[in-house]
Amino acid sequence: MVRGPCPPPAKHCVHICLSSPSSFSSRPSPGLLLPLLTSGITGTTAAGQLAFETHEWGKHGVCAGVKDANDYFAQICNISADPVATMKTVRDNGGDLAAMQAALVAANYSVWSVDAANEQLELSACLKQGPIASDWIIAAVADFEDACGSDTPKPPAPAPGPAPGPPTPPGKTCVPGVHGPVCSADADCNGVTGCIRCAHSGFCTNVPLASHYLRNNTTTATH
Repeated sequence: MVRGPCPPPAKHCVHICLSSPSSFSSRPSPGLLLPLLTSGITGTTAAGQLAFETHEWGKHGVCAGVKDANDYFAQICNISADPVATMKTVRDNGGDLAAMQAALVAANYSVWSVDAANEQLELSACLKQGPIASDWIIAAVADFEDACGSDTPKPPAPAPGPAPGPPTPPGKTCVPGVHGPVCSADADCNGVTGCIRCAHSGFCTNVPLASHYLRNNTTTATH
Protein backbone atom coordinates (compact mmCIF):
# COMPACT_ATOMS: atom_id res chain seq x y z
CA MET A 1 0.00 0.00 0.00
CA VAL A 2 1.11 3.58 -0.56
CA ARG A 3 0.63 5.62 2.56
CA GLY A 4 0.98 9.33 3.10
CA PRO A 5 2.38 11.56 4.22
CA CYS A 6 5.75 10.30 3.11
CA PRO A 7 9.03 11.23 4.81
CA PRO A 8 10.74 14.60 4.26
CA PRO A 9 11.80 16.58 2.27
CA ALA A 10 8.25 17.85 2.46
CA LYS A 11 8.06 19.24 -1.07
CA HIS A 12 7.84 15.67 -2.46
CA CYS A 13 5.32 14.43 0.10
CA VAL A 14 1.56 14.35 0.06
CA HIS A 15 0.63 16.43 3.11
CA ILE A 16 -2.35 17.86 1.25
CA CYS A 17 -5.02 16.23 -0.88
CA LEU A 18 -3.81 15.97 -4.48
CA SER A 19 -6.99 14.67 -6.06
CA SER A 20 -7.87 14.45 -9.73
CA PRO A 21 -11.38 15.29 -10.99
CA SER A 22 -12.30 11.58 -11.09
CA SER A 23 -10.74 10.61 -7.76
CA PHE A 24 -13.72 11.03 -5.45
CA SER A 25 -16.18 9.33 -7.81
CA SER A 26 -13.77 6.49 -8.62
CA ARG A 27 -14.05 3.05 -7.05
CA PRO A 28 -11.55 0.18 -7.17
CA SER A 29 -12.23 -2.67 -9.55
CA PRO A 30 -12.99 -5.94 -7.71
CA GLY A 31 -9.98 -8.24 -7.55
CA LEU A 32 -7.54 -5.79 -9.10
CA LEU A 33 -4.86 -6.48 -6.47
CA LEU A 34 -5.68 -10.13 -5.95
CA PRO A 35 -2.66 -11.56 -7.83
CA LEU A 36 -0.20 -9.43 -5.89
CA LEU A 37 -1.49 -8.86 -2.38
CA THR A 38 -3.15 -12.20 -1.78
CA SER A 39 -0.38 -14.39 -3.15
CA GLY A 40 0.15 -17.18 -0.67
CA ILE A 41 -2.67 -16.00 1.60
CA THR A 42 -5.40 -18.52 2.22
CA GLY A 43 -9.03 -17.75 2.97
CA THR A 44 -9.21 -14.54 0.95
CA THR A 45 -12.65 -13.93 -0.51
CA ALA A 46 -13.64 -11.57 -3.31
CA ALA A 47 -15.72 -9.56 -0.85
CA GLY A 48 -12.86 -9.32 1.61
CA GLN A 49 -10.46 -8.30 -1.15
CA LEU A 50 -12.80 -5.57 -2.38
CA ALA A 51 -13.31 -4.32 1.19
CA PHE A 52 -9.53 -4.10 1.62
CA GLU A 53 -9.11 -2.23 -1.67
CA THR A 54 -11.95 0.15 -0.85
CA HIS A 55 -10.38 0.89 2.53
CA GLU A 56 -6.94 1.56 1.03
CA TRP A 57 -8.35 3.75 -1.73
CA GLY A 58 -10.52 5.82 0.60
CA LYS A 59 -7.85 6.21 3.28
CA HIS A 60 -4.72 6.63 1.14
CA GLY A 61 -5.44 6.67 -2.57
CA VAL A 62 -7.99 9.45 -3.07
CA CYS A 63 -5.44 12.13 -2.21
CA ALA A 64 -2.39 10.42 -3.74
CA GLY A 65 -2.33 12.54 -6.88
CA VAL A 66 -3.21 9.66 -9.23
CA LYS A 67 -5.80 9.62 -12.01
CA ASP A 68 -8.28 7.21 -10.42
CA ALA A 69 -8.57 4.08 -8.25
CA ASN A 70 -7.38 1.72 -10.96
CA ASP A 71 -4.35 3.91 -11.63
CA TYR A 72 -3.57 3.96 -7.91
CA PHE A 73 -3.63 0.19 -7.51
CA ALA A 74 -1.86 -0.40 -10.82
CA GLN A 75 0.99 1.80 -9.62
CA ILE A 76 1.13 -0.08 -6.31
CA CYS A 77 1.41 -3.38 -8.16
CA ASN A 78 4.07 -1.95 -10.45
CA ILE A 79 6.39 -0.42 -7.85
CA SER A 80 5.85 -3.26 -5.34
CA ALA A 81 6.39 -6.22 -7.65
CA ASP A 82 10.18 -6.46 -7.35
CA PRO A 83 10.45 -5.73 -3.59
CA VAL A 84 7.63 -8.20 -2.85
CA ALA A 85 9.30 -10.85 -5.00
CA THR A 86 12.57 -10.30 -3.11
CA MET A 87 10.82 -10.65 0.25
CA LYS A 88 8.88 -13.72 -0.87
CA THR A 89 12.10 -15.48 -1.88
CA VAL A 90 13.53 -14.85 1.59
CA ARG A 91 10.32 -16.05 3.27
CA ASP A 92 10.18 -19.19 1.11
CA ASN A 93 13.67 -20.00 2.32
CA GLY A 94 12.74 -19.57 5.96
CA GLY A 95 14.02 -16.04 6.42
CA ASP A 96 12.53 -13.61 8.93
CA LEU A 97 11.78 -9.88 8.74
CA ALA A 98 15.41 -8.95 9.39
CA ALA A 99 16.52 -11.22 6.55
CA MET A 100 13.97 -9.60 4.25
CA GLN A 101 15.26 -6.17 5.20
CA ALA A 102 18.84 -7.24 4.46
CA ALA A 103 17.78 -8.66 1.09
CA LEU A 104 16.02 -5.43 0.13
CA VAL A 105 19.07 -3.37 1.08
CA ALA A 106 21.28 -5.72 -0.94
CA ALA A 107 18.94 -5.14 -3.90
CA ASN A 108 19.53 -1.37 -3.53
CA TYR A 109 16.18 -0.56 -1.91
CA SER A 110 16.22 1.99 0.90
CA VAL A 111 14.16 0.70 3.84
CA TRP A 112 12.68 3.75 5.47
CA SER A 113 11.04 2.08 8.47
CA VAL A 114 10.79 -1.34 10.11
CA ASP A 115 7.49 -2.13 11.84
CA ALA A 116 8.45 -5.23 13.80
CA ALA A 117 5.15 -5.36 15.67
CA ASN A 118 3.17 -5.79 12.46
CA GLU A 119 6.04 -7.42 10.54
CA GLN A 120 6.12 -4.69 7.91
CA LEU A 121 8.94 -3.08 6.00
CA GLU A 122 8.26 0.40 4.65
CA LEU A 123 10.01 1.79 1.58
CA SER A 124 10.02 5.50 0.81
CA ALA A 125 8.53 6.76 -2.46
CA CYS A 126 8.25 10.19 -4.03
CA LEU A 127 5.62 11.65 -6.31
CA LYS A 128 6.66 12.69 -9.80
CA GLN A 129 3.93 15.04 -10.92
CA GLY A 130 2.68 15.06 -14.49
CA PRO A 131 0.26 17.29 -16.40
CA ILE A 132 -2.69 14.89 -15.97
CA ALA A 133 -1.70 12.37 -13.29
CA SER A 134 1.42 11.58 -11.32
CA ASP A 135 3.67 8.57 -10.79
CA TRP A 136 4.94 7.14 -7.53
CA ILE A 137 8.61 6.11 -7.65
CA ILE A 138 10.43 4.10 -4.99
CA ALA A 139 13.55 5.99 -3.98
CA ALA A 140 15.66 6.80 -0.95
CA VAL A 141 14.64 10.03 0.73
CA ALA A 142 18.00 11.57 -0.15
CA ASP A 143 17.36 10.77 -3.83
CA PHE A 144 13.85 12.23 -4.06
CA GLU A 145 14.89 15.29 -6.02
CA ASP A 146 16.87 13.25 -8.56
CA ALA A 147 14.10 10.67 -8.95
CA CYS A 148 11.07 12.96 -8.97
CA GLY A 149 12.47 16.34 -9.86
CA SER A 150 12.28 19.55 -7.93
CA ASP A 151 8.98 21.33 -7.64
CA THR A 152 10.50 24.29 -5.90
CA PRO A 153 9.34 27.40 -7.77
CA LYS A 154 12.09 29.11 -9.68
CA PRO A 155 12.90 32.58 -8.41
CA PRO A 156 11.37 35.31 -10.55
CA ALA A 157 13.58 37.11 -13.01
CA PRO A 158 14.89 40.36 -11.63
CA ALA A 159 12.80 43.36 -12.52
CA PRO A 160 14.30 45.50 -15.24
CA GLY A 161 15.99 48.65 -14.03
CA PRO A 162 14.59 52.06 -14.82
CA ALA A 163 15.09 53.27 -18.37
CA PRO A 164 17.81 55.87 -18.71
CA GLY A 165 16.45 59.37 -18.66
CA PRO A 166 16.86 61.87 -21.47
CA PRO A 167 20.20 63.67 -21.70
CA THR A 168 20.49 66.71 -19.51
CA PRO A 169 19.74 69.79 -21.58
CA PRO A 170 22.44 72.42 -21.80
CA GLY A 171 22.32 74.85 -18.91
CA LYS A 172 22.75 78.60 -18.74
CA THR A 173 25.72 78.23 -16.42
CA CYS A 174 28.70 75.87 -16.22
CA VAL A 175 28.62 73.34 -13.38
CA PRO A 176 30.52 70.04 -13.08
CA GLY A 177 29.05 67.17 -15.11
CA VAL A 178 26.54 69.29 -17.07
CA HIS A 179 26.88 70.90 -20.48
CA GLY A 180 26.94 74.66 -20.45
CA PRO A 181 25.47 76.85 -23.20
CA VAL A 182 26.13 76.01 -26.87
CA CYS A 183 29.25 77.68 -28.19
CA SER A 184 31.56 77.79 -31.20
CA ALA A 185 34.44 79.77 -29.66
CA ASP A 186 35.76 80.67 -26.22
CA ALA A 187 34.33 84.17 -26.64
CA ASP A 188 30.82 82.69 -26.58
CA CYS A 189 31.45 81.57 -22.99
CA ASN A 190 32.80 84.87 -21.71
CA GLY A 191 30.54 86.31 -19.05
CA VAL A 192 28.64 83.04 -18.54
CA THR A 193 28.70 82.07 -14.86
CA GLY A 194 31.21 79.30 -14.17
CA CYS A 195 32.31 78.93 -17.81
CA ILE A 196 35.92 79.43 -18.86
CA ARG A 197 36.10 78.11 -22.42
CA CYS A 198 34.30 76.43 -25.32
CA ALA A 199 34.92 72.67 -25.30
CA HIS A 200 35.36 70.49 -28.41
CA SER A 201 31.84 69.15 -27.73
CA GLY A 202 30.41 72.53 -28.69
CA PHE A 203 29.33 73.47 -25.17
CA CYS A 204 30.81 75.85 -22.65
CA THR A 205 32.55 74.10 -19.76
CA ASN A 206 34.12 74.86 -16.43
CA VAL A 207 36.94 72.33 -17.03
CA PRO A 208 40.17 74.14 -17.97
CA LEU A 209 42.67 72.90 -20.53
CA ALA A 210 46.04 72.00 -19.06
CA SER A 211 47.72 74.97 -20.82
CA HIS A 212 45.00 77.30 -19.62
CA TYR A 213 45.35 75.99 -16.06
CA LEU A 214 49.16 76.35 -16.11
CA ARG A 215 48.99 79.83 -17.63
CA ASN A 216 46.60 81.06 -14.96
CA ASN A 217 48.64 79.51 -12.16
CA THR A 218 51.89 80.97 -13.54
CA THR A 219 50.32 84.42 -13.77
CA THR A 220 49.12 84.13 -10.17
CA ALA A 221 52.57 83.06 -8.97
CA THR A 222 54.26 85.97 -10.83
CA HIS A 223 52.00 88.46 -9.16
